[in-house]
Amino acid sequence: MDYFFLISSGLAFLMASLLIVALLVMLVRLTRGVLPLLEEAHTNVRELGELANSTVTHASATLDLVETRVTRAMTDANVGGQEVSKRGMNIASAVAGIYLSVRLVSTVRSFWSGSNKKGKKGKRKKLSSGD
Repeated sequence: MDYFFLISSGLAFLMASLLIVALLVMLVRLTRGVLPLLEEAHTNVRELGELANSTVTHASATLDLVETRVTRAMTDANVGGQEVSKRGMNIASAVAGIYLSVRLVSTVRSFWSGSNKKGKKGKRKKLSSGD
């Protein structure tokens, strides 16, 4: 009876050893099949990262260019607006000066024409708002 347990234990040990070796062989074959896929995935992820980095760099450069051009355009528009405003003020000043000159000449004429007439002593002509 002692031999029965010894033989059955030896057979169990032998079968377990064979199963472990079989599992190791299957693990090696599986690893050989998966490792190239993992390397390819790693390469693709690295290339995708480089592509994303170059895309972000390009987008950043494009935004910097757009910002520079918009700033230049806004500066030009501001300078142009100031120039138009100055010219408008100059024109308004000139028109106001001409209007005041015309009113002054009209007032002086009416004053001198009223004082030069016979029988009238320096009567001024009343100015209407239309003159």
